Amino acid sequence: MILDETDAPSWAIEAHGRKFFPPRKVALAPFTVAEKARVYSGNRIKYPLKRVDFDPDGDRHPEMRGKSGYERISWDKAIGIVAGEMKRIRTTYGPAAITAIRSSHHNWGYLSYKMGAFGKFFE
Repeated sequence: MILDETDAPSWAIEAHGRKFFPPRKVALAPFTVAEKARVYSGNRIKYPLKRVDFDPDGDRHPEMRGKSGYERISWDKAIGIVAGEMKRIRTTYGPAAITAIRSSHHNWGYLSYKMGAFGKFFE
């Protein structure tokens, strides 16, 4: 990425009789460049999938994880499965069994922030 005078005003630091200016060329972090490839990848999952032999209300067949195939399901069914599993895990193991923690105050208001709505749901 190359910056010019219209992007930001320039500054200079004078020290020991020399002037130092900011670089007009910056490097992007590798993960920033890779994000575009990840989002537009043909391998990205674009709709909900369920393991063929997984029945949330019956046999789960954990021994088949990674071996059996997947089938496409509706978004409503996927949300129902996730909500049901969250309720089952909370009932079986307690509210501390499900958590999503982010770091600091910059996440205040996020659904998954420990002091946000998601965290209060499991109190």
